[in-house]
Amino acid sequence: MHYIYLRDDDVYRYDDRFLSIFHLAKKHDMPLILGIVPKKIDRELIHFLNKEKESTDYSFDIAQHGWSHKNYNKDIQNKYEFGPSRTYRQQKEDITKGYNKMKE
Repeated sequence: MHYIYLRDDDVYRYDDRFLSIFHLAKKHDMPLILGIVPKKIDRELIHFLNKEKESTDYSFDIAQHGWSHKNYNKDIQNKYEFGPSRTYRQQKEDITKGYNKMKE
């Protein structure tokens, strides 16, 4: 058995780009995973997602996609927020901040 779903990464704004993907997936009842950037998420998007989660049977999920989406790698070809240029403690702190913001 095969499944098809959409994943929209770098989500943090309630804008036309986000809404077009969200409504397209919802219209076709296609599961959607939203990779949220917690530090950047705006209040309008938070309100929209909470309302949708409470008022619909549509299958979408919310995933933490880093903390700030800042590139800490000095190598231009390989961008990453988490990796060897940061200590374990720094990475854990960012993950924890993101987790706490997502729970809010």
